[in-house]
Amino acid sequence: MVEIKDESKVELEKPPVVCEFKGYLRDDGKILITAESDECRQAIVAAGKEMGVEVEL
Repeated sequence: MVEIKDESKVELEKPPVVCEFKGYLRDDGKILITAESDECRQAIVAAGKEMGVEVEL
């Protein structure tokens, strides 16, 4: 897998959430994103839905 590290600021209906996360490009072509906190995971799922991307926890 290829590891990608990044930080993102997500602004939805709530105050902005700043999250650190790691992303991995899996062998099957899907991207796996990991985050430490529930708040970050929820923000990632919400951002994915905004972009029309399927996100699973």
